[in-house]
Amino acid sequence: MLEDPESFLKDLRGKKVVFDEIHRLNNPSELLKIATDHYPDIKVILCPWYVKEAQRYSSWQKD
Repeated sequence: MLEDPESFLKDLRGKKVVFDEIHRLNNPSELLKIATDHYPDIKVILCPWYVKEAQRYSSWQKD
């Protein structure tokens, strides 16, 4: 799943995306970094478990 994060995210422009159990991906941090840096119009919603991990990236913002 999600071998190509760019293609996955292009289809989600302007939408809200809820990730549950995102930590099960091989590299969830990469997906989140690409989403926040290159697709700011996508609203990413994370389950509380992963929020602390995602906060390590300066481009990540909490709504």
